[in-house]
Amino acid sequence: MRKIIAIIDDEVDIGYLLKSNIGSEFFDVFCFQDLTSGIRALPDLNPQILFLDINFPDGCGLDYIQTIKSSLPECIIIMISAYDEATQVKTAKSAGANDFIPKPFTKDIILERIHKFCLSGSSMN
Repeated sequence: MRKIIAIIDDEVDIGYLLKSNIGSEFFDVFCFQDLTSGIRALPDLNPQILFLDINFPDGCGLDYIQTIKSSLPECIIIMISAYDEATQVKTAKSAGANDFIPKPFTKDIILERIHKFCLSGSSMN
């Protein structure tokens, strides 16, 4: 069975990079460039993993972690951000994010997290 991965990041290049590196016969990957449309699409997609940025022109990804976890409790949320200050990492984790990856990141880091959370079935919470 194919797994669903969603990416919500306003940087088009990040979405393209992630999709091209993780798209395969095992995953369907969906990218959204704004927070509003991405959050709206999540219930229908029911992703196993969500890569979520923090800063968007239309809001803050941190503000939606608890809402996402309430409606999709099995969804693994991995925050991705260029702003990886300790306070943001702590806020993300305490809100329910499973992991935090600072930008820039490598293909190997992304694939390691997918393997850890999606293929092995574990979570950090």
